[in-house]
Amino acid sequence: MLHVYLFLRFPSFGWFTDSIYLQLPPLIVKYGSCAMWELACTQYLAVTAIAINRCSAIAFPHGHKQRWRPRVADSVVFFVLAGGVIFVSPKMVLKTVEKYHVIDNVTRSATIVWDDLNILKYYKYISIVLITVVGMICIACYISIFWTSLQRHYKTSLARKNSAFSCTTSTIQSFPMLYLSPRKASHNFGLVRSASRSAQLAQLLERRELKLAWCGFIMFIFMSIYAIGVAHMDETQSVRAQEEKRSLWLVCTDLFSGINPILLMAVSKSIRSKYFAVLRCTCREKCPDSPRLSTFV
Repeated sequence: MLHVYLFLRFPSFGWFTDSIYLQLPPLIVKYGSCAMWELACTQYLAVTAIAINRCSAIAFPHGHKQRWRPRVADSVVFFVLAGGVIFVSPKMVLKTVEKYHVIDNVTRSATIVWDDLNILKYYKYISIVLITVVGMICIACYISIFWTSLQRHYKTSLARKNSAFSCTTSTIQSFPMLYLSPRKASHNFGLVRSASRSAQLAQLLERRELKLAWCGFIMFIFMSIYAIGVAHMDETQSVRAQEEKRSLWLVCTDLFSGINPILLMAVSKSIRSKYFAVLRCTCREKCPDSPRLSTFV
């Protein structure tokens, strides 16, 4: 994300256009032209890895519900980070020329324009296919998480109902004088069942698995918006048209990149606790406690 802001956002704002960006070497400009596609591929792989990790821990627990081993987790992280570089490596190898073009002479806003539009078309269609595959994988994983949470909740509620019924039967057999009329017993049972249903519904909504399923659905919505931004990438020779379409793509990228950490913090208690612990330590360093006033007797 830092590379995208450094090579695409800042020149589009008109910052240091004449002093820095128009004087950059061609190799750095070529890398800057690949930054957004590298970010896109890294985001796809990261979202897929998170969905598979949650699904393997909840819907298909392995090794008595163990988490991924550190080696497996490190390998997945390395693959996610290296996937973006591998994705843009053909663009880095090919002999193409990318330059910064000034769009507005007043604000000095500039953008990168590709000379070979066939490569741009290739990356555009590959990204659309990748978004479709990632979306299907995420939907399958989060639907399985949602279905597993519903099944576990149903089995738990059924076991509690059977245990409560067996306890009531044993109590009536032990104390026959506590026998209730069928009408009163059914009325009390209806009240208890309605109360238990509301409590069970509240408990179900607080379950982590259901939160994960809802987060997956929200993530899918933002991935759809992201796909719209990719599909609107222009392949014409017009510099203005490429900048307008790229601006829409960058807005979708900001939305998709910003929603992921918020959803992870909302679901994962460990990530949330670590984040707030670091935040509290930072606040204590910046705002130390004021010295206490000494009292004299």
